[in-house]
Amino acid sequence: MLVSGSLAGDPFLHRELIVEPLHRRDLPGDTRAIVFVAGDMAVDADRGALVGFGRRYLESALNAGIDCIVAADAKNMHPAKQVLSASTGLGKIPVIVNDPEKIAQRCLRLRPGPAPDQKLKIDYLGTLEPDTEVLLRRAFSGFKCIALEDLHGGRSVTDGIWRVDAKSTDAELRSPFVVKCGPRKAIDLQVRTYRDVVADRVPFRGCAPLCIDRSVAGYRKRLSVSRFVERANRLDEVVIKPDCANPERIIGHIFDGPLHRWRASPQTKSLELLDQFLPNYMRQKYQPSLTALYRKLPPGAARPPGELFDAMKAIPRREVPVCRAHDDLNFRNVFVAEGGAEVILIDFTRAVVKPLSQDIARMDVGLAFDDELNQEQPIDDEVLEAYYAGDLFSISLPHAVKGQGARARLAAVEALRHRMLIEASAQHYDPTVEYKIAIVAGLLYEAKRRTNWSATAYRCADALVASL
Repeated sequence: MLVSGSLAGDPFLHRELIVEPLHRRDLPGDTRAIVFVAGDMAVDADRGALVGFGRRYLESALNAGIDCIVAADAKNMHPAKQVLSASTGLGKIPVIVNDPEKIAQRCLRLRPGPAPDQKLKIDYLGTLEPDTEVLLRRAFSGFKCIALEDLHGGRSVTDGIWRVDAKSTDAELRSPFVVKCGPRKAIDLQVRTYRDVVADRVPFRGCAPLCIDRSVAGYRKRLSVSRFVERANRLDEVVIKPDCANPERIIGHIFDGPLHRWRASPQTKSLELLDQFLPNYMRQKYQPSLTALYRKLPPGAARPPGELFDAMKAIPRREVPVCRAHDDLNFRNVFVAEGGAEVILIDFTRAVVKPLSQDIARMDVGLAFDDELNQEQPIDDEVLEAYYAGDLFSISLPHAVKGQGARARLAAVEALRHRMLIEASAQHYDPTVEYKIAIVAGLLYEAKRRTNWSATAYRCADALVASL
Protein backbone atom coordinates (compact mmCIF):
# COMPACT_ATOMS: atom_id res chain seq x y z
CA MET A 1 0.00 0.00 0.00
CA LEU A 2 1.13 3.50 -0.81
CA VAL A 3 -0.15 6.33 1.37
CA SER A 4 -0.08 10.06 0.80
CA GLY A 5 -0.59 11.82 4.12
CA SER A 6 -0.66 10.76 7.73
CA LEU A 7 -2.27 7.43 8.58
CA ALA A 8 -1.83 5.34 11.73
CA GLY A 9 0.09 2.19 10.81
CA ASP A 10 -0.89 -0.34 13.50
CA PRO A 11 -4.14 -1.54 11.85
CA PHE A 12 -2.18 -2.30 8.69
CA LEU A 13 0.66 -4.08 10.46
CA HIS A 14 -1.82 -6.27 12.33
CA ARG A 15 -3.17 -7.38 8.93
CA GLU A 16 0.31 -7.89 7.50
CA LEU A 17 -0.13 -5.03 5.02
CA ILE A 18 3.00 -3.10 4.11
CA VAL A 19 2.51 0.66 4.10
CA GLU A 20 4.94 2.95 2.28
CA PRO A 21 4.79 6.68 1.60
CA LEU A 22 3.63 7.79 -1.84
CA HIS A 23 6.42 9.92 -3.22
CA ARG A 24 7.11 8.57 -6.69
CA ARG A 25 5.44 8.82 -10.06
CA ASP A 26 5.89 5.20 -11.10
CA LEU A 27 3.98 2.60 -9.10
CA PRO A 28 5.55 -0.69 -7.96
CA GLY A 29 3.95 -3.77 -9.53
CA ASP A 30 2.97 -5.27 -6.18
CA THR A 31 0.98 -2.23 -5.04
CA ARG A 32 -2.46 -3.22 -3.79
CA ALA A 33 -3.88 0.24 -3.15
CA ILE A 34 -3.11 3.94 -2.97
CA VAL A 35 -4.62 5.89 -0.11
CA PHE A 36 -4.76 9.68 -0.22
CA VAL A 37 -5.56 11.42 3.07
CA ALA A 38 -7.49 14.55 2.13
CA GLY A 39 -7.19 17.78 4.06
CA ASP A 40 -9.66 20.65 4.40
CA MET A 41 -11.43 21.17 1.07
CA ALA A 42 -12.06 24.80 2.00
CA VAL A 43 -8.30 25.41 1.84
CA ASP A 44 -6.86 25.99 -1.64
CA ALA A 45 -3.65 24.10 -0.97
CA ASP A 46 -5.45 20.99 0.31
CA ARG A 47 -7.93 21.09 -2.55
CA GLY A 48 -5.07 21.50 -5.03
CA ALA A 49 -3.22 18.55 -3.49
CA LEU A 50 -6.25 16.29 -4.08
CA VAL A 51 -6.57 17.50 -7.67
CA GLY A 52 -2.86 16.86 -8.22
CA PHE A 53 -3.16 13.36 -6.79
CA GLY A 54 -6.10 12.55 -9.06
CA ARG A 55 -4.44 13.82 -12.20
CA ARG A 56 -1.06 12.27 -11.46
CA TYR A 57 -1.96 8.80 -10.25
CA LEU A 58 -5.55 7.76 -10.96
CA GLU A 59 -5.25 6.80 -14.62
CA SER A 60 -2.04 4.77 -14.30
CA ALA A 61 -3.15 3.17 -11.02
CA LEU A 62 -6.60 2.09 -12.19
CA ASN A 63 -5.27 0.80 -15.51
CA ALA A 64 -2.81 -1.34 -13.54
CA GLY A 65 -5.57 -2.72 -11.28
CA ILE A 66 -4.52 -0.73 -8.21
CA ASP A 67 -7.38 0.45 -6.01
CA CYS A 68 -7.51 4.17 -5.21
CA ILE A 69 -9.03 5.40 -1.95
CA VAL A 70 -9.49 8.91 -0.62
CA ALA A 71 -9.83 9.22 3.15
CA ALA A 72 -11.39 12.34 4.64
CA ASP A 73 -13.05 13.45 7.83
CA ALA A 74 -16.84 13.56 7.89
CA LYS A 75 -17.26 17.21 6.88
CA ASN A 76 -14.87 16.91 3.92
CA MET A 77 -16.13 13.64 2.41
CA HIS A 78 -18.74 15.18 0.12
CA PRO A 79 -16.57 18.16 -0.95
CA ALA A 80 -13.73 15.73 -1.73
CA LYS A 81 -16.05 13.69 -3.98
CA GLN A 82 -17.04 16.86 -5.82
CA VAL A 83 -13.42 17.92 -6.30
CA LEU A 84 -12.44 14.49 -7.65
CA SER A 85 -15.42 14.29 -9.99
CA ALA A 86 -14.82 17.79 -11.37
CA SER A 87 -11.07 17.32 -11.85
CA THR A 88 -10.97 13.75 -13.19
CA GLY A 89 -14.45 13.05 -14.54
CA LEU A 90 -14.66 9.97 -12.32
CA GLY A 91 -17.43 9.67 -9.78
CA LYS A 92 -16.65 6.14 -8.56
CA ILE A 93 -13.42 6.75 -6.65
CA PRO A 94 -14.35 5.81 -3.07
CA VAL A 95 -14.15 8.62 -0.55
CA ILE A 96 -14.41 7.07 2.89
CA VAL A 97 -14.12 8.29 6.46
CA ASN A 98 -10.56 8.62 7.72
CA ASP A 99 -10.63 5.60 10.00
CA PRO A 100 -7.43 3.50 9.77
CA GLU A 101 -9.22 0.34 10.93
CA LYS A 102 -11.84 0.58 8.17
CA ILE A 103 -9.27 1.51 5.54
CA ALA A 104 -7.03 -1.39 6.50
CA GLN A 105 -9.95 -3.84 6.44
CA ARG A 106 -10.99 -2.58 2.99
CA CYS A 107 -7.47 -2.99 1.66
CA LEU A 108 -7.25 -6.49 3.11
CA ARG A 109 -10.37 -7.54 1.22
CA LEU A 110 -9.16 -6.21 -2.13
CA ARG A 111 -8.66 -8.72 -4.91
CA PRO A 112 -6.71 -6.63 -7.41
CA GLY A 113 -5.74 -9.55 -9.65
CA PRO A 114 -2.45 -9.81 -11.50
CA ALA A 115 -0.33 -6.77 -12.26
CA PRO A 116 0.54 -5.98 -15.89
CA ASP A 117 2.92 -8.68 -17.14
CA GLN A 118 5.77 -6.76 -18.74
CA LYS A 119 7.30 -10.00 -20.03
CA LEU A 120 4.21 -10.86 -22.09
CA LYS A 121 4.91 -10.69 -25.82
CA ILE A 122 2.05 -9.24 -27.88
CA ASP A 123 1.98 -10.08 -31.60
CA TYR A 124 -0.30 -7.69 -33.46
CA LEU A 125 -0.06 -6.07 -36.87
CA GLY A 126 -2.03 -3.01 -35.76
CA THR A 127 -1.39 -0.40 -33.10
CA LEU A 128 -2.65 -0.63 -29.53
CA GLU A 129 -3.28 2.40 -27.36
CA PRO A 130 -1.09 2.36 -24.24
CA ASP A 131 -3.98 1.87 -21.80
CA THR A 132 -5.39 -0.96 -23.92
CA GLU A 133 -2.01 -2.69 -23.90
CA VAL A 134 -1.84 -2.42 -20.10
CA LEU A 135 -5.25 -4.09 -19.79
CA LEU A 136 -4.18 -6.92 -22.11
CA ARG A 137 -1.00 -7.45 -20.06
CA ARG A 138 -3.16 -7.78 -16.96
CA ALA A 139 -5.80 -10.03 -18.54
CA PHE A 140 -3.24 -12.49 -19.93
CA SER A 141 -0.61 -12.28 -17.21
CA GLY A 142 1.33 -15.52 -16.93
CA PHE A 143 1.25 -16.38 -20.61
CA LYS A 144 4.38 -16.21 -22.71
CA CYS A 145 2.80 -14.69 -25.80
CA ILE A 146 -0.57 -13.62 -27.20
CA ALA A 147 -1.40 -13.12 -30.87
CA LEU A 148 -4.21 -10.69 -31.78
CA GLU A 149 -6.30 -10.90 -34.94
CA ASP A 150 -8.88 -8.23 -35.75
CA LEU A 151 -12.52 -9.30 -35.85
CA HIS A 152 -15.01 -7.18 -37.74
CA GLY A 153 -18.74 -6.92 -38.17
CA GLY A 154 -20.17 -5.61 -34.89
CA ARG A 155 -21.73 -2.16 -34.53
CA SER A 156 -21.15 -1.49 -30.84
CA VAL A 157 -18.77 1.30 -29.85
CA THR A 158 -15.42 -0.34 -29.10
CA ASP A 159 -11.69 0.33 -29.21
CA GLY A 160 -11.17 -3.05 -30.82
CA ILE A 161 -12.39 -6.65 -31.05
CA TRP A 162 -9.82 -9.38 -31.47
CA ARG A 163 -9.39 -13.09 -31.56
CA VAL A 164 -6.60 -13.80 -29.06
CA ASP A 165 -4.50 -16.95 -29.22
CA ALA A 166 -2.46 -17.38 -26.05
CA LYS A 167 0.70 -19.44 -25.67
CA SER A 168 2.36 -20.52 -22.45
CA THR A 169 5.78 -21.98 -21.70
CA ASP A 170 4.50 -25.52 -22.24
CA ALA A 171 3.61 -26.94 -25.65
CA GLU A 172 -0.08 -27.51 -24.92
CA LEU A 173 -2.63 -25.73 -27.09
CA ARG A 174 -4.95 -23.19 -25.45
CA SER A 175 -8.52 -22.42 -26.50
CA PRO A 176 -8.68 -19.03 -28.21
CA PHE A 177 -10.44 -16.02 -26.72
CA VAL A 178 -12.47 -13.12 -28.05
CA VAL A 179 -11.50 -9.81 -26.47
CA LYS A 180 -13.53 -6.63 -26.78
CA CYS A 181 -12.13 -3.37 -25.44
CA GLY A 182 -14.59 -0.56 -24.92
CA PRO A 183 -15.85 2.17 -22.60
CA ARG A 184 -15.80 0.93 -19.02
CA LYS A 185 -19.47 1.74 -18.39
CA ALA A 186 -20.63 -0.33 -21.37
CA ILE A 187 -18.41 -3.32 -20.60
CA ASP A 188 -19.36 -3.15 -16.90
CA LEU A 189 -22.98 -3.60 -18.02
CA GLN A 190 -22.08 -6.58 -20.19
CA VAL A 191 -20.18 -8.30 -17.38
CA ARG A 192 -22.95 -7.67 -14.83
CA THR A 193 -25.58 -8.95 -17.27
CA TYR A 194 -23.66 -12.15 -17.90
CA ARG A 195 -23.04 -12.75 -14.20
CA ASP A 196 -26.56 -11.92 -13.01
CA VAL A 197 -28.94 -13.19 -15.70
CA VAL A 198 -27.04 -15.23 -18.31
CA ALA A 199 -24.54 -17.58 -16.65
CA ASP A 200 -27.07 -19.74 -14.78
CA ARG A 201 -30.01 -19.37 -17.18
CA VAL A 202 -28.72 -19.88 -20.71
CA PRO A 203 -27.99 -23.58 -21.39
CA PHE A 204 -24.40 -24.79 -21.65
CA ARG A 205 -23.03 -24.25 -25.16
CA GLY A 206 -25.94 -21.90 -25.82
CA CYS A 207 -23.68 -18.90 -25.27
CA ALA A 208 -19.97 -18.19 -25.39
CA PRO A 209 -18.73 -18.21 -21.75
CA LEU A 210 -17.41 -14.91 -20.41
CA CYS A 211 -14.09 -15.12 -18.55
CA ILE A 212 -14.95 -12.70 -15.76
CA ASP A 213 -11.54 -12.92 -14.02
CA ARG A 214 -9.83 -11.85 -17.26
CA SER A 215 -12.33 -9.07 -17.99
CA VAL A 216 -10.19 -6.48 -16.24
CA ALA A 217 -11.15 -2.82 -15.80
CA GLY A 218 -9.04 0.29 -16.07
CA TYR A 219 -9.46 4.05 -15.79
CA ARG A 220 -11.86 4.60 -18.69
CA LYS A 221 -11.81 1.25 -20.49
CA ARG A 222 -12.54 -2.36 -19.72
CA LEU A 223 -11.98 -5.67 -21.46
CA SER A 224 -14.65 -8.25 -22.13
CA VAL A 225 -12.89 -11.61 -22.49
CA SER A 226 -14.90 -14.60 -23.64
CA ARG A 227 -14.23 -17.95 -25.24
CA PHE A 228 -13.99 -18.00 -29.01
CA VAL A 229 -16.77 -19.95 -30.74
CA GLU A 230 -14.85 -22.59 -32.67
CA ARG A 231 -16.02 -24.71 -35.60
CA ALA A 232 -19.06 -22.49 -36.15
CA ASN A 233 -20.21 -19.94 -38.71
CA ARG A 234 -21.93 -16.65 -38.14
CA LEU A 235 -25.59 -16.75 -39.17
CA ASP A 236 -25.15 -14.37 -42.11
CA GLU A 237 -22.48 -16.66 -43.55
CA VAL A 238 -25.02 -19.49 -43.46
CA VAL A 239 -28.25 -17.92 -44.73
CA ILE A 240 -26.55 -16.16 -47.63
CA LYS A 241 -25.40 -19.46 -49.16
CA PRO A 242 -27.46 -20.86 -52.06
CA ASP A 243 -27.26 -24.33 -50.51
CA CYS A 244 -28.60 -23.29 -47.10
CA ALA A 245 -31.07 -26.14 -46.76
CA ASN A 246 -33.12 -25.49 -43.64
CA PRO A 247 -33.05 -21.95 -42.17
CA GLU A 248 -36.30 -22.70 -40.35
CA ARG A 249 -34.46 -25.31 -38.28
CA ILE A 250 -31.82 -22.76 -37.24
CA ILE A 251 -34.48 -20.25 -36.16
CA GLY A 252 -36.19 -22.95 -34.12
CA HIS A 253 -32.96 -23.84 -32.34
CA ILE A 254 -32.42 -20.20 -31.28
CA PHE A 255 -35.68 -20.02 -29.38
CA ASP A 256 -35.88 -23.65 -28.27
CA GLY A 257 -32.24 -23.58 -27.16
CA PRO A 258 -30.38 -20.59 -25.68
CA LEU A 259 -33.47 -18.42 -25.14
CA HIS A 260 -35.88 -21.15 -24.06
CA ARG A 261 -35.76 -20.62 -20.28
CA TRP A 262 -36.32 -16.88 -20.60
CA ARG A 263 -39.30 -17.32 -22.92
CA ALA A 264 -40.89 -20.35 -21.29
CA SER A 265 -43.01 -18.48 -18.72
CA PRO A 266 -43.65 -14.88 -19.76
CA GLN A 267 -45.63 -12.52 -17.55
CA THR A 268 -48.44 -10.32 -18.86
CA LYS A 269 -48.20 -6.55 -18.38
CA SER A 270 -50.14 -3.51 -19.55
CA LEU A 271 -47.72 -1.43 -21.62
CA GLU A 272 -47.51 1.52 -23.98
CA LEU A 273 -45.92 -0.28 -26.90
CA LEU A 274 -44.13 2.68 -28.47
CA ASP A 275 -42.17 3.31 -25.28
CA GLN A 276 -41.15 -0.34 -25.16
CA PHE A 277 -39.67 -0.44 -28.66
CA LEU A 278 -38.81 3.23 -29.28
CA PRO A 279 -38.51 5.08 -25.96
CA ASN A 280 -38.48 8.86 -26.01
CA TYR A 281 -34.69 9.24 -25.78
CA MET A 282 -34.32 6.98 -28.82
CA ARG A 283 -36.95 8.88 -30.80
CA GLN A 284 -35.07 12.11 -30.11
CA LYS A 285 -31.83 10.46 -31.20
CA TYR A 286 -33.36 9.17 -34.45
CA GLN A 287 -35.30 12.34 -35.30
CA PRO A 288 -32.57 14.40 -37.09
CA SER A 289 -31.49 11.55 -39.39
CA LEU A 290 -35.06 10.49 -40.14
CA THR A 291 -36.10 14.07 -40.86
CA ALA A 292 -33.18 14.50 -43.26
CA LEU A 293 -34.16 11.26 -45.02
CA TYR A 294 -37.84 12.24 -45.19
CA ARG A 295 -37.00 15.54 -46.90
CA LYS A 296 -35.25 13.62 -49.69
CA LEU A 297 -38.30 11.48 -50.44
CA PRO A 298 -40.70 12.44 -53.24
CA PRO A 299 -43.63 14.58 -52.03
CA GLY A 300 -46.38 12.41 -50.56
CA ALA A 301 -44.21 9.28 -50.43
CA ALA A 302 -44.48 9.07 -46.63
CA ARG A 303 -45.34 11.08 -43.54
CA PRO A 304 -42.72 12.96 -41.48
CA PRO A 305 -41.22 11.08 -38.51
CA GLY A 306 -43.07 13.19 -35.96
CA GLU A 307 -46.41 12.06 -37.38
CA LEU A 308 -45.31 8.42 -37.33
CA PHE A 309 -44.35 8.73 -33.66
CA ASP A 310 -47.64 10.49 -32.81
CA ALA A 311 -49.68 7.80 -34.56
CA MET A 312 -47.98 5.01 -32.62
CA LYS A 313 -48.17 6.96 -29.37
CA ALA A 314 -51.95 7.26 -29.78
CA ILE A 315 -52.36 3.47 -29.60
CA PRO A 316 -53.89 2.56 -26.20
CA ARG A 317 -51.99 0.50 -23.68
CA ARG A 318 -52.17 -3.23 -24.36
CA GLU A 319 -51.82 -6.39 -22.33
CA VAL A 320 -48.79 -8.21 -23.75
CA PRO A 321 -46.50 -11.01 -22.52
CA VAL A 322 -43.02 -9.91 -21.45
CA CYS A 323 -39.86 -11.91 -20.80
CA ARG A 324 -36.14 -11.37 -20.61
CA ALA A 325 -34.73 -10.66 -24.07
CA HIS A 326 -31.27 -10.80 -25.58
CA ASP A 327 -32.18 -7.31 -26.90
CA ASP A 328 -29.56 -7.33 -29.66
CA LEU A 329 -30.47 -10.51 -31.48
CA ASN A 330 -28.97 -9.83 -34.89
CA PHE A 331 -27.14 -12.29 -37.12
CA ARG A 332 -23.76 -10.94 -35.96
CA ASN A 333 -24.49 -12.36 -32.52
CA VAL A 334 -25.65 -15.80 -33.67
CA PHE A 335 -23.29 -18.65 -34.55
CA VAL A 336 -24.37 -21.91 -36.15
CA ALA A 337 -22.57 -25.23 -35.61
CA GLU A 338 -23.09 -28.90 -36.42
CA GLY A 339 -24.82 -28.16 -39.71
CA GLY A 340 -27.51 -26.07 -38.04
CA ALA A 341 -28.15 -28.48 -35.17
CA GLU A 342 -26.57 -26.16 -32.61
CA VAL A 343 -26.83 -22.41 -32.07
CA ILE A 344 -24.53 -20.27 -29.91
CA LEU A 345 -25.34 -16.68 -28.96
CA ILE A 346 -22.85 -13.97 -28.00
CA ASP A 347 -22.89 -10.39 -26.68
CA PHE A 348 -25.59 -10.52 -24.01
CA THR A 349 -24.92 -6.86 -23.22
CA ARG A 350 -28.35 -5.80 -22.03
CA ALA A 351 -30.66 -8.82 -21.59
CA VAL A 352 -33.56 -6.70 -20.32
CA VAL A 353 -37.23 -7.54 -19.87
CA LYS A 354 -39.14 -6.72 -23.06
CA PRO A 355 -42.30 -7.78 -24.91
CA LEU A 356 -42.19 -11.28 -26.34
CA SER A 357 -41.74 -9.95 -29.89
CA GLN A 358 -38.56 -7.94 -29.23
CA ASP A 359 -35.92 -10.51 -30.17
CA ILE A 360 -37.92 -11.99 -33.04
CA ALA A 361 -38.62 -8.62 -34.66
CA ARG A 362 -35.01 -7.47 -34.21
CA MET A 363 -33.72 -10.41 -36.23
CA ASP A 364 -36.60 -10.20 -38.72
CA VAL A 365 -35.68 -6.68 -39.88
CA GLY A 366 -31.93 -7.28 -39.78
CA LEU A 367 -32.08 -10.29 -42.09
CA ALA A 368 -33.92 -8.28 -44.75
CA PHE A 369 -32.49 -4.76 -44.49
CA ASP A 370 -28.90 -5.07 -43.29
CA ASP A 371 -26.75 -3.15 -45.77
CA GLU A 372 -23.83 -5.59 -45.66
CA LEU A 373 -26.10 -8.52 -46.52
CA ASN A 374 -27.88 -6.56 -49.23
CA GLN A 375 -24.64 -5.46 -50.86
CA GLU A 376 -23.71 -9.10 -51.32
CA GLN A 377 -27.20 -10.45 -51.94
CA PRO A 378 -29.67 -7.69 -52.89
CA ILE A 379 -33.42 -8.01 -52.38
CA ASP A 380 -35.64 -5.96 -54.71
CA ASP A 381 -37.52 -3.04 -53.17
CA GLU A 382 -40.77 -4.55 -54.43
CA VAL A 383 -40.10 -7.74 -52.47
CA LEU A 384 -39.09 -5.85 -49.32
CA GLU A 385 -42.21 -3.68 -49.47
CA ALA A 386 -44.38 -6.80 -49.92
CA TYR A 387 -42.83 -8.45 -46.85
CA TYR A 388 -42.93 -5.30 -44.70
CA ALA A 389 -46.32 -3.72 -45.39
CA GLY A 390 -49.86 -4.62 -44.38
CA ASP A 391 -50.35 -8.00 -42.76
CA LEU A 392 -46.92 -9.23 -41.64
CA PHE A 393 -48.26 -12.71 -41.04
CA SER A 394 -49.53 -13.17 -44.60
CA ILE A 395 -46.72 -13.80 -47.09
CA SER A 396 -47.19 -12.95 -50.78
CA LEU A 397 -46.27 -16.10 -52.72
CA PRO A 398 -45.47 -14.24 -55.97
CA HIS A 399 -43.04 -12.02 -54.10
CA ALA A 400 -41.56 -15.03 -52.30
CA VAL A 401 -40.83 -16.47 -55.73
CA LYS A 402 -39.44 -13.16 -56.95
CA GLY A 403 -37.07 -13.13 -53.97
CA GLN A 404 -35.56 -16.51 -54.80
CA GLY A 405 -32.10 -14.95 -55.01
CA ALA A 406 -32.25 -14.48 -51.23
CA ARG A 407 -34.51 -17.43 -50.52
CA ALA A 408 -32.81 -18.62 -47.33
CA ARG A 409 -32.97 -15.15 -45.78
CA LEU A 410 -36.63 -14.73 -46.63
CA ALA A 411 -37.35 -18.25 -45.40
CA ALA A 412 -35.72 -17.29 -42.09
CA VAL A 413 -37.95 -14.20 -41.93
CA GLU A 414 -41.00 -16.37 -42.54
CA ALA A 415 -39.83 -18.81 -39.85
CA LEU A 416 -39.45 -15.95 -37.37
CA ARG A 417 -43.01 -14.77 -37.98
CA HIS A 418 -44.30 -18.32 -37.76
CA ARG A 419 -42.51 -18.58 -34.42
CA MET A 420 -44.16 -15.36 -33.24
CA LEU A 421 -47.59 -16.77 -34.05
CA ILE A 422 -46.86 -20.05 -32.26
CA GLU A 423 -45.69 -18.33 -29.09
CA ALA A 424 -48.59 -15.85 -29.20
CA SER A 425 -51.06 -18.71 -29.56
CA ALA A 426 -49.56 -20.38 -26.50
CA GLN A 427 -50.13 -17.13 -24.56
CA HIS A 428 -53.66 -16.66 -25.99
CA TYR A 429 -53.22 -13.18 -27.44
CA ASP A 430 -53.18 -11.44 -30.83
CA PRO A 431 -49.64 -10.18 -31.57
CA THR A 432 -50.53 -8.20 -34.71
CA VAL A 433 -50.26 -4.63 -33.35
CA GLU A 434 -47.35 -5.39 -31.04
CA TYR A 435 -45.36 -7.06 -33.82
CA LYS A 436 -46.01 -4.23 -36.27
CA ILE A 437 -44.69 -1.63 -33.83
CA ALA A 438 -41.69 -3.82 -33.04
CA ILE A 439 -40.97 -4.11 -36.78
CA VAL A 440 -41.45 -0.36 -37.29
CA ALA A 441 -38.85 0.28 -34.58
CA GLY A 442 -36.39 -1.93 -36.43
CA LEU A 443 -37.19 -0.32 -39.79
CA LEU A 444 -36.62 3.18 -38.41
CA TYR A 445 -33.29 2.03 -36.98
CA GLU A 446 -32.26 0.92 -40.47
CA ALA A 447 -33.71 4.10 -42.03
CA LYS A 448 -31.69 6.46 -39.84
CA ARG A 449 -28.43 4.70 -40.77
CA ARG A 450 -28.47 6.29 -44.25
CA THR A 451 -27.75 3.24 -46.38
CA ASN A 452 -28.98 2.44 -49.88
CA TRP A 453 -31.99 0.75 -48.27
CA SER A 454 -32.90 3.53 -45.82
CA ALA A 455 -35.61 5.05 -48.01
CA THR A 456 -37.27 1.65 -48.53
CA ALA A 457 -37.15 0.98 -44.78
CA TYR A 458 -38.76 4.34 -44.06
CA ARG A 459 -41.56 3.81 -46.62
CA CYS A 460 -42.24 0.38 -45.15
CA ALA A 461 -42.41 1.84 -41.64
CA ASP A 462 -44.88 4.47 -42.86
CA ALA A 463 -47.04 1.81 -44.51
CA LEU A 464 -47.12 -0.33 -41.38
CA VAL A 465 -48.03 2.61 -39.16
CA ALA A 466 -50.85 3.49 -41.59
CA SER A 467 -52.21 -0.05 -41.22
CA LEU A 468 -52.36 0.02 -37.41
